Amino acid sequence: MRVPTAAATAGHDRRNAILIGTLGSAPTRKWLAAAGAEPVRQAEGYLLRAAPGSVLIAGADARGALYG
Repeated sequence: MRVPTAAATAGHDRRNAILIGTLGSAPTRKWLAAAGAEPVRQAEGYLLRAAPGSVLIAGADARGALYG
């Protein structure tokens, strides 16, 4: 099965989107700022934010993103 992907940018349309990333990723930081969410900085921690049509999983590190 192929899943379509698209690069996330600050101006990207956030409807029907899932973003999974770490705090080291600029798109993840931009989505956090746009959502007004405080990032989780604890090792292996993550923030999960779901809204109609979009999901954000922001891990403090790679393990946090995976666990989210």
